[in-house]
Amino acid sequence: MPFFTKKITSASNLGQQLEQARYKTGLSLKLISKHINISADYLEALEKNNWSKLPGEIYAKNFLKKYCEFLKIDPNEIKKNNLQKTLQTHRASNRAFHKKTNFKDLINLPRLLRNIFIIFIVGLILTYIVWQIIQITHAPEIIIYYPTSDLTTKESSLIITGQINKEARVKINHENIILDTNNNFQQKINLLPGLNNIIIEAKTKYSQTKIIEKKIIYEP
Repeated sequence: MPFFTKKITSASNLGQQLEQARYKTGLSLKLISKHINISADYLEALEKNNWSKLPGEIYAKNFLKKYCEFLKIDPNEIKKNNLQKTLQTHRASNRAFHKKTNFKDLINLPRLLRNIFIIFIVGLILTYIVWQIIQITHAPEIIIYYPTSDLTTKESSLIITGQINKEARVKINHENIILDTNNNFQQKINLLPGLNNIIIEAKTKYSQTKIIEKKIIYEP
């Protein structure tokens, strides 16, 4: 006598066939789950035709085969009557869902998620605006190539060289200095005997003024 002898034909779909066969055994899903090592949730998903809760089509077919073997249902009968139709319906449902899901569906999200998304976007915009304001109002950086520090010299003049990190108005001892295309500058300074204070200033239209002072002692 073949192992599979039971055929379920009165149920209208795959899940109902499985459920009716299980009822005839008098066993619960949890008990069957322990016997065949398949989660009771997966078995329930098979009975409810809820294929979206299963880990994948290949797993679903294997689960179905083991479940049918335990219930002594001919899996070929299940496959012939309902399995392919059920799988096709599930695939079509998945395709329709992914086709309809796009960025515009944000309007259908729960209000809390929409509010979080809006707050996040507004936060990004405000952060960018604040960053721009800081960049505009931040004082330029002055890099002095020479002299790098205070010094004493016997020369009656020296050439100050340096660079600004962005376009700015530069003054040395209150005299406007022209920058080259790379924001470099150089200026000859005539020295007086004794201590000479050289003040370098840099400022953009909206920024604070950056000031560097060099002390040069001229000893003829």
